[in-house]
Parts: sequence; structure tokens; C-alpha cells
Amino acid sequence: MKLKKLPPLKLNSKDRTIIQDEFTKWICSSIRPFNLISDLGLKATLQTIFDICKKYQGSINIDDILVTPTTISNNVKKLAEYYRSLLRPILIEQAESGALVVCPDFWTDNHKKMNYLGLTVYFVTNGYELFTFDLCCTRFNEIDKTGVGALKVFLYAIREQLNLFGLLSYMDNNKITFTSDRGANTLKALKWYPHHHHQQKATKKLPHVCDSSSDSSSPEDDTIAPSPSKHGEANTVLSDLPPKPEEVLKTITTSKKLVKYVKLVSKVANTTKRFISL
Repeated sequence: MKLKKLPPLKLNSKDRTIIQDEFTKWICSSIRPFNLISDLGLKATLQTIFDICKKYQGSINIDDILVTPTTISNNVKKLAEYYRSLLRPILIEQAESGALVVCPDFWTDNHKKMNYLGLTVYFVTNGYELFTFDLCCTRFNEIDKTGVGALKVFLYAIREQLNLFGLLSYMDNNKITFTSDRGANTLKALKWYPHHHHQQKATKKLPHVCDSSSDSSSPEDDTIAPSPSKHGEANTVLSDLPPKPEEVLKTITTSKKLVKYVKLVSKVANTTKRFISL
């Protein structure tokens, strides 16, 4: 006979108020954002703790539950390798079929004087299902922003991260397509690989999905570079697109607007900093 699962118990108002007060004191005393309490990771962690504690009788020492920052730091490497092992065969399968797109992003923290590389991968399955993964966000050492050394460092940083997923040979055999903005160093570093960059004219052809009216352009931006693809171009009406490819276009447009916003905020911050120093 199968036992019926009982619904979870509800807290009484007094106990709920005590918990709310503790959360409020924690957030205010540590100067944390209010929306931290709605973080999905916090909710999942607390739920896991509750489920485990059900197995024990009596009170549990809170120090047995909490972990130290050092423990978290060491565990990051362990979990990172575990999730890489899960992603590796999936990404290799997509790379073998030529369906894997890698979007690199380089930026500098002017305050800490550190350079970062982010890699995001995209692919669409045969069923028009979009998948995206953030592969890394890692620091790298930059030699010279304008010299040949910088291009080698950019390229080496990308290759080093792709090698962790077993994708280096596919990159060397041009089985991976890169997409990025028009950053000069990025374009030069990836010039020997299949590469597409954001094009103003291409997005203006899709007004219902890609609204580019707020973007400023220059004559250089309007130059359409030849595509390395061997396949002929096909004209597709937007209404004929399946939902998943349309979702890809929306993701690209949103990412483009986000990059523009970050660059604008960075310019304002730098201008304010120079003004204050006068």
C-alpha cells in the first residue's frame, strides 16, 4: 500500500515573524541588498538543509551546517571539474556536427586593473531547441593592449579554456564558429577562424525581433564582411521561424543592448572620476 504524501507544515505567525526579523537584521547589519532573500540559490540551499535535518533526531549544531570560505573555495574547483565532465561530451557532439557557437568577451576592471575573459556557448538542436552555457569567467594576464603580444594572449586564453572541455582540436579544424562584437583585438585574434560579428543591416531586417533604432553606427559598422560559410544565404520570413530560432535572435538583441548599457555606464563612471580629480 502506497503511503500518501503529506503536505508541508505551515509556520505559525509568531515563528514566521521571528524568522523575518532574523533575515532583516542579517541583511541590514551586513549591508546586503534586499533582493538577496529571493535568490534562488539561497532557497535551494535552505531546502537541502531542511531535507537533510529531517533525518536527525534532536538539535543540530549550526557549525556542522555552515562551511568556511576556504572550504567553498576548494570545493569550487571540485564542482567545476565535475560539471565540465558532464558538459564535455555534449559540447563535443555539437562541435563535431559544426553546430557549436562560442561567444568570447574580454573586459578590464579599471579599479582592480585586472583583465577577464568570459566564454558563452550556444547551439540549437535538431528539434530547434536552444541551449546556452557560460563556460568560464576567468582572469588572464595582458601584455600590451595594442601590440601583437595582446592578440597572442587573447587567443591563448580562449584556447586554454576550450581545451578544458576537449574542444581545442575542433577549434583548430574550424569546426567551431565564433561570434563577437567589433572589438579590434577580438577580430584580429580570431581572423583565422570562422567568425561572425554583429551587423547593423542584418538586425534592421528583423524589426519585430531586433530593435536597433537606438544604436549608433559608423560607416565602418555598415560594412558587411563576407561570411566564411560555404552555404548559400536563404531569405526567411520572420513569421516562418520556429519559436526556438526566434528565441536565439531575442537573446542576441538583449545581449547587444546589455553590452551597450555596460559600456555607457563605464564611460559615465570614468568621466565622473576624471571630473572629481580636477
